[in-house]
Amino acid sequence: MLKTAKKPALNEVRTADLHPSVCKITKVLTNIGLAILDGRALIAYILQCRTDAVSEFIAMAKNNQCGKCTGLCCQYFALPIDTPKDKGDYDDIRWFLCHKDITVFVEDGDWYINIKNKCKYLSEKDNRCRIYNKRPRICRKYRHGICDYVEGEYDYELHFINDKQLEDHIKIKYVNNATKKAKAKRKKRKAKKDEDTTGKRHEGFLSCGYGR
Repeated sequence: MLKTAKKPALNEVRTADLHPSVCKITKVLTNIGLAILDGRALIAYILQCRTDAVSEFIAMAKNNQCGKCTGLCCQYFALPIDTPKDKGDYDDIRWFLCHKDITVFVEDGDWYINIKNKCKYLSEKDNRCRIYNKRPRICRKYRHGICDYVEGEYDYELHFINDKQLEDHIKIKYVNNATKKAKAKRKKRKAKKDEDTTGKRHEGFLSCGYGR
């Protein structure tokens, strides 16, 4: 009877047995003197990652990105909200902005509320995550390319940081547009009236025998 080889425990895995990607990351971390992950977490991370995720992790490690950061990505969270369809919907969003540490932005046509509220597991001492090995999936999916530490502005279509800004937006979108539409309607009615008046004059001119 054939015996199945016993699968070694994570803490028993030797460097020589590791996947090349794991060895590469381990070497990078060793060279720059960072102890970001312990052996188990590192292996578990690699086993669940794609190749591009591994590359991004290496890039972050080389730049000591998390070591220099003050935990920017852990200082807030954003949630999608319904796209406003009328003036009342916009005013409801304005209510959000009446509260402290709330902003609203539009990205790729979608609306989001941004809530500035620091994660309770962010360490005050070194700005590291105190539950890194079991951090939520949203944190695990965070990537180098979208990290808040990377320079550059967010390409928001709209960004409201207070209720006054949204109030002005509502005024432009509804009040000013309504005024423009009303003016356009009045102009159209006047043109139609002038046209009718001109037509009647022309008919009167012909009925009198002129122009024959």
